[in-house]
Amino acid sequence: MHSVFVLCQNYPSEKDKYSMAFVHPRIKEYLKTGLDVKVISFACNCSYIYDEVQVYTLQKGKELLRKSEKVILIAHAPNIKNHLFFILKTWKYLDRLILFFHGHEVLSTKKYYPRPYDFNKAAKREYRFLRLYDQIKLPVMRYYLKKFVASGKCDLVFVSDWMYEAAIRSLKLKHEFFTAPSHIINNSISPYIKEAGYVLNDFKADFITIRPLDQSKYAIDLVVNFAKCHPESTFHIYGGGNYFNYTDIPANVTLINRFLSPIEIPRVLNSYKYALMPTRLDAQGVMMCEMAVYGIPTIVSDIAVCHEMLDSYPNVLFIDNNRFDCRLNDIPEPLVSPDFSFSVENTIHKEIELIQKYL
Repeated sequence: MHSVFVLCQNYPSEKDKYSMAFVHPRIKEYLKTGLDVKVISFACNCSYIYDEVQVYTLQKGKELLRKSEKVILIAHAPNIKNHLFFILKTWKYLDRLILFFHGHEVLSTKKYYPRPYDFNKAAKREYRFLRLYDQIKLPVMRYYLKKFVASGKCDLVFVSDWMYEAAIRSLKLKHEFFTAPSHIINNSISPYIKEAGYVLNDFKADFITIRPLDQSKYAIDLVVNFAKCHPESTFHIYGGGNYFNYTDIPANVTLINRFLSPIEIPRVLNSYKYALMPTRLDAQGVMMCEMAVYGIPTIVSDIAVCHEMLDSYPNVLFIDNNRFDCRLNDIPEPLVSPDFSFSVENTIHKEIELIQKYL
């Protein structure tokens, strides 16, 4: 029997339910289909069970892997410090390797990541470090990806076509060599989005934005500028951070400094007319996808990945980040017919099909 091992830097626990939380729904679906799945977390110091998922320490996971008759190893957001070392140490035991790329691990920081906000000194230091680290990360990743693909037992999964193309450019790889083993499978949206549909009630404000405040890629500054251009409208921003300790908050903007759990989001969206979700960088943009699918009129950035994800949604308006503004009359109507292109069936089940090819 094949054992499926999933390798991650971190994994949710009762103490921290949000660490790499995008991996957990995948594991739950894998288990539903009867796959024998074991999670190995580099951050795990003591093996534990979370929501019926067994999570192992690095040492225990390695022992179980080596004792397994046949092994499929899945690595999420593989980095050269931990994942790559583990893969090389266990290579001879692997029947199949599937690498899931989510962003920074294969992208050039200089080329794709926006500079941090001036107030965020820690992020600015990290940005400088990552630009230097890229000089090691990208050549090493390129070298071993070529080795893995040449072995004939490796698949590469990217969450968007944009992500695939950006990785190819960052790693200076040839399309023809990587086309066959590469797969584009989007991240799935929250099941709570699929269970309902947008209906405006309990009105609280005109616009809602759900974003971390301090990362410049999430462009909270564009939200603030948009609000300044529309003083007659009201805006609620959900998210934590220090941005407004350094920037004045407009009179028509209210900050709700807290995290929204997935189960809360549909109910909260029903209190707003529009979702305002600019971005400077996203491998997919799961939150904007959820809002568009839910049906609320959604304003996003006019960049390639947003078009790839949401061009088919009539309730989405694309705006140039350099002129991030629009007339309110240009905002489309809510989505009438639900579109579940990012449902579990269209995303995680494709991952399961890929895994089952090698069982």
